[in-house]
Amino acid sequence: MVATGIRDNKGEGGNDVFVCHFDNQGEVTLEETLGSIKNDEVNHTASHPLKSALFFTGYHKGYGVKTSGNAYVGGILFQDLESLFTGSCEVPRVLWVDEIATRPETVEGIILGDKQKEDSLIQFAIDNEITSLALYNLGLIFDNHNNQHQYILNSKIELQDSLKSFIENCHLYGIEVGMITDTTDSAQINAALYNTGLFNYQQNSKIRFIVLEHEFWNANSLVTNTGNTKNYHPKTNPVPQNLMNDHFVNVWNDHKINLSRLNKLKRDDGNMWSVQDYVAYYFHNWGNVNNNYGYSNQDSARAKAIWIDDTTDVVYLYYYQNDQDSLGLDFLKNLNPNDFQAPRFKERLNQLGYANQNSVIYPMFSAEYFISFTDLCGYIDTNSKDTTDFLGKFLYGPPANTGLSTGTFYTVETEYIHQHTTIYNDVNNYPEIEDVEVNGFAWFKYSCLELKNFPIKDRINCPDFSYLGLSSKESKKLEYYQEFTIYPNPTTEQITIDPKYNAVYSLNIYNIQGKLLASKTLINTATVYLDFLSKGFYILKIETGNKKYVSRLVKQ
Repeated sequence: MVATGIRDNKGEGGNDVFVCHFDNQGEVTLEETLGSIKNDEVNHTASHPLKSALFFTGYHKGYGVKTSGNAYVGGILFQDLESLFTGSCEVPRVLWVDEIATRPETVEGIILGDKQKEDSLIQFAIDNEITSLALYNLGLIFDNHNNQHQYILNSKIELQDSLKSFIENCHLYGIEVGMITDTTDSAQINAALYNTGLFNYQQNSKIRFIVLEHEFWNANSLVTNTGNTKNYHPKTNPVPQNLMNDHFVNVWNDHKINLSRLNKLKRDDGNMWSVQDYVAYYFHNWGNVNNNYGYSNQDSARAKAIWIDDTTDVVYLYYYQNDQDSLGLDFLKNLNPNDFQAPRFKERLNQLGYANQNSVIYPMFSAEYFISFTDLCGYIDTNSKDTTDFLGKFLYGPPANTGLSTGTFYTVETEYIHQHTTIYNDVNNYPEIEDVEVNGFAWFKYSCLELKNFPIKDRINCPDFSYLGLSSKESKKLEYYQEFTIYPNPTTEQITIDPKYNAVYSLNIYNIQGKLLASKTLINTATVYLDFLSKGFYILKIETGNKKYVSRLVKQ
C-alpha cells in the first residue's frame, strides 16, 4: 500500500510531496519525498498495478519533474509488496569500500572516475550478493573547510559527477550506496546538500545512508573539539593522564554531536534514509587503573548503548578476531582461555536491547591479513609490531589463503548466526536479547577481497532474530514471540491466538492512538471475534506472568 500527502521539512526546501510505502502489517517500509526546492502540492494520484508504479499531478512555484506552466507530473516505482512478503528472506550484506578517492596534492579518484575499476567493484558486488556499498573518503569530495585552491574545488566537482554516475549504475543492480564519514562537519553538511541538489526525482543517484566512523572508545588516540582537553593532540601534545577521564567524556560528546547533526540532516533536506554508527566497545579502551569508564563500568557502557540505539538506525558491531584464535571465528564462543575479545563481545550484547526501540546490529568482519611486513592488507603498529591479521587467510582464494580453507562470506556469517543463537536462547543471562535484531552483515574491506572468487556466494536465510520483509507468519517482530502465534493477519472477522505452551494470558486491543478498545482473559488456544472493530490498524498486547508481547493487527 502506498500513501501520499504534503509535508514540510522532509525533503527539498519547503512543502513537498511525500510517499509512504506500507507493508501488510501497516509498517512503513520506506518514506521518500518528491518535488522541487520550493513549495509543492499534490492534487491527484493514480497507480498502475501491473507496473508497480504511482503517478501524480501537482503544483509548484518554480521547478518540478516535468514543467508546463506551474504544473508538474511525476512518477515513482513502488515495492511489489506481495513478493516482498511471500518470498524468502535473506540477510543483507554490506561491503566497506576503501580506495574510492585519495588526496595527494589535489583530490583524485582511485576507483571513482575509473570506469573499469567502477565496473569491477559493481561486478564483485553482484557476484557476491552485496546489497550495499559503504564508501570511504567521500569526505575528501565534499569537505570545503578552509580556503581551498580552485583546481582542488574543480577536482571535487568532477568527482561528485563521477559519484552521481556510479550510484546510478549501482541502483540499476539494486545496490544501495552510502558514505562513511568522520567528524568533519562540512563534509557531512555538503554531502546532504549534494543529495538536496539532485532533487528528489533524481533519487537514483542519491547517497542512501551515512555511517559515522569515530572510535570514541579509543579516546586516548583522538583529538576532541569540546571541553577542557581540546587543545591536546595524541602525537604532538598528549592528554595528561589526570585528564584522560575528562577527555573520554569530551570525545563521547563529540560523538553525540555528530550523530545528532546527521539525524538533523536526515530529517531536514538531506533525504538520506538511514543514519548508522560503528562501535567496537561502549567503554573507554584505556588500560589504566584510574580509568573511570573502563570495561568494569557496565552502567556507563549501557547508557551509551541506549543513547546510540535511540539515535541511529543501524549499528555496525566490530567482530574482529585474530587469525590465531580459532581461525578468527571465535566471535561469541570464548574457546581460547587467553582470548579477551570474545567475552567482551558477549558482554556487549548484554548492553543492547534496553533502548526505546530495538537494537539493530550489523555484525562486521574484517578480511585483513598479515603474511610479512611487505605482504599484508591491513595495519602494522610500528612500536608493538601488532598487526591486523583477521579473516583474510581463512577466506578462500588469493592473495593470503594457503589453500587449507574454503571459507566464504556465507560460512563466516553462518558461524556467527550459530554462535548468536546460543546467546539468543539464553534469556536468563541475556534478558533483553530478544530486542536485538541482526538485520545485516558487513565486511571490511574491498581491497582485501577484490581478488576473491568464492565457491559459495549465497546470503544466509533470515534467522528468528532478523526482522526483514518476512511474511506475517514468519516475522517474530510482527507476529509472534516464540510463545504465541496469531493468525490470520490481516483478518476480516476473527483471529486465533495459539500459545506454544498451555497458558493463561490477558489480551488488550488498542487503536493506533493508544486507546484501549477491548480487554480479555484467555486460556490456551483461543479465538477472538473482531466484529466490533472497523477496518484499520490495531495493536495487540499479550501479558503472561512477567512477560509482555506486542503485535500489530490489520482488520480488512
